[in-house]
Amino acid sequence: MRLVSFRHADAAKIGAVVEGGIVDLSGRTSSRWPSLRDAIAAKALPALAAAAKGAKADLSFDEVELSPAIPNPDKILCIGLNYASHVGEVGRQLPTVPSVFSRLHNTLVPHGGSIVRPRASIDFDFEGELAVVIGERCRHVPRASALSVVAGYTCFLDGSVRDFQKHSVTAGKNFPATGPLGPWVVTSDVITDPQRLELTTRLNGSVVQHSSTSEQLRAPAEAAGWSRDAKVIGLISAAHFTSHVHLMLLPPIFGPVREAFGVSYIEIGAALTAYNVISAALQTPAGFLVDRIGPRAMLTGGLLLGATALMVAALLPHYWIFVVAYAFLGLANTVYHPADYSILSATIDEKRIGKAFSIHNFAGFFGSGVTPAMVLAIAAVWGWQGAFLAAAGLAIVSALLLIVAGGILPRTVRLPQGARPGAKVGLELLLSGPVLRNLLFFVCIAMANGGIQTFSVVALGALHDTPAAVANMGLSGFLLFSAAGVLLGGIIADRTPHHEWVAAVGFAFTSAMAILLGWVDMPSAVLIFVMSLGGLLNGIIQPSRDMMVRAVTPVGSFGKVFGFVSTGFNLGGMVAPLLYGWLMDRGQPQMIFAIVTAFIILALLTAITRRKPQAAAWTR
Repeated sequence: MRLVSFRHADAAKIGAVVEGGIVDLSGRTSSRWPSLRDAIAAKALPALAAAAKGAKADLSFDEVELSPAIPNPDKILCIGLNYASHVGEVGRQLPTVPSVFSRLHNTLVPHGGSIVRPRASIDFDFEGELAVVIGERCRHVPRASALSVVAGYTCFLDGSVRDFQKHSVTAGKNFPATGPLGPWVVTSDVITDPQRLELTTRLNGSVVQHSSTSEQLRAPAEAAGWSRDAKVIGLISAAHFTSHVHLMLLPPIFGPVREAFGVSYIEIGAALTAYNVISAALQTPAGFLVDRIGPRAMLTGGLLLGATALMVAALLPHYWIFVVAYAFLGLANTVYHPADYSILSATIDEKRIGKAFSIHNFAGFFGSGVTPAMVLAIAAVWGWQGAFLAAAGLAIVSALLLIVAGGILPRTVRLPQGARPGAKVGLELLLSGPVLRNLLFFVCIAMANGGIQTFSVVALGALHDTPAAVANMGLSGFLLFSAAGVLLGGIIADRTPHHEWVAAVGFAFTSAMAILLGWVDMPSAVLIFVMSLGGLLNGIIQPSRDMMVRAVTPVGSFGKVFGFVSTGFNLGGMVAPLLYGWLMDRGQPQMIFAIVTAFIILALLTAITRRKPQAAAWTR
C-alpha cells in the first residue's frame, strides 16, 4: 500500500495511491486520524488498507497539494557515511560505528516542492536516501526483530550546506526547506527486504546518483545482524569453493586425460602452466576491472567463463583446444580473489569481517579437499569429460545463485573520486610500500607452503627414511588442521587489532615445525602431531593476513589491491616447485626445510615490522 499526505479544500488529509490518482482515506474514515503519523501511531494501517481495498481514485494528483510523506515527524535521525562508495568519495575510512545526526521537521518539503539554497552559502549539495518510517515507540529492540517496528519506507533528498557542515553537522543539515520527503510511504508488507532497492537521483533529467541499498554499511536493522552477513558470506564462499574445485580438477585424472589425447605428462602439464601464467599475469588487471565495473558482475562473469572453458575442454576433443580452454579457465580464476575480498570488505559488519575472511578461506580449503574424491567418483562412471561437465555445472549453479540472490551484494564499490589531491590510486597505490610489503608477505607464504605441501613427503623419506604412509598422514594432518585453524583464526582476528602479532606467533610455531622436520628424526606419532599443530597455526594466520591487506587498502581499491597481492601466491607457486625439485634432484632434501624456515622467518619479519596504518592513510 502506498500512503500519501496531502491538502485538499484547505484540509490536511491521508490518501492511498491507486491507478488514476488518490483514494481519500480521511473522507472514508471520517477523518479519524488527523495525519498519517497519527494513523501509524494508532496501528491503524490495517483499517486504512480495508478502506482503500477495491476503491477507485477520488482525486487526481492535479487536484491536491502534496505534503511531506510524514508532515509532522516526532524526530528525524540520519545515518551518515552509510554507503561504502560515498565514504571513498569524501576521503574517509569505513566507520566502525554508525555516524548519527538529526534533522528538524521544518527542513522538510513535499515531493515536487521547492528546495531553498540559503544566500549565506554557494556550497549546496544533495544525496538521495532511503527513509525508514518507524511505526511505534520502541527501545532495546533486538536486531533480529528490528524490522518488525518499521511501518514503511519513503524517499528523502538530504540537502546539505557543505561549508557550514564542515564546522557543524547540525547547522549544515538543518537549513529550512532543504529536505524533500516523499512522495508517499510504501508500507513494509510491500517492501519485505529494504536491502534490495535501487536508489536513483536525477538533476534536470540526468542521473547523478545510482546505487543499491545493498551497498549500505548499516542496514535499517543495523546490518540485520548475522542474517544478511551470512547470506553474503554464503554466496561468496560458494563461488570460492567452486574456484578451488576448478583448481584441483585436473591432477586426480591426469592419466585418463593424457591417454585421451595421446600426449605426455609434460604436455598435459602445459595446460596447468597456461592456467597459472594467465592467472598470475592478469589477476591485477582483473582487480582494476572489479573496482571499475563492480565485483558482483565480474564474479558472475568469471564463473560463467570458467563453466564455458570446462565445457569446451570436455566436448571438443583436441589437445590444443584443451590447452587454450585451460588458459581461459585461468582467466576466469583471476576474478575470484579481487571480487570476493572487495565484496566482503565493503559489506560485512566490521565486527565480523575476520570471521567472514575465515569462512571464505575455509570454503577454498574444503573445495580443494573434496575435489579429488569427487572427481574420481564421477570419472569412474562418466569418464573425465563427465567430471569436467560436473565442475562446469557447479560454476553455473554458483553464477545463478549470484544472479537470483545477489541483490544483497554491492553492484560496485566506486573509486574515491572525491579523494583529496595526493591520494594514491592505481599503480601508484600498488607500488606503495605497504602494498608491496603485503605482496612480499604473500610470496613468502606461498614459498613456505609449497615446500611443506608438495615436497615434505619425499624430503622426509630421503632424510629420515620416514615411511610414505606416515609422511602422508602427517601432511593430511597439516592440511586438515590448517582448515580448522582458518575458522579459529577468524574468531581471533575479530577480537584483536594486532593482526601482525597473531601472524608472528603462528609463524614462530610453523618455523619450529620446519626445523624439527629437517633436523630431527621423530617417532611417527610425534611427527604427525607436530605437522598437525603446525597446520593449525598456519591456518590461524590466514584471516589476520587478509586483515593486514585490508588495513592498507582504501575504499574503492579492494579489487586491485587484493588482486595484486594475491599474485604473490602465483609467483611463489611457479618458483617453489622448480626450486625444491632442483634441490631434491641434487640430493639436498634438508635444504628444502632450511629454505622453508627462511621464508617463514622473512614473512614473520615482514609482518611485525610493518608500520601500522594511520587513520585514512591511503584515502587522503
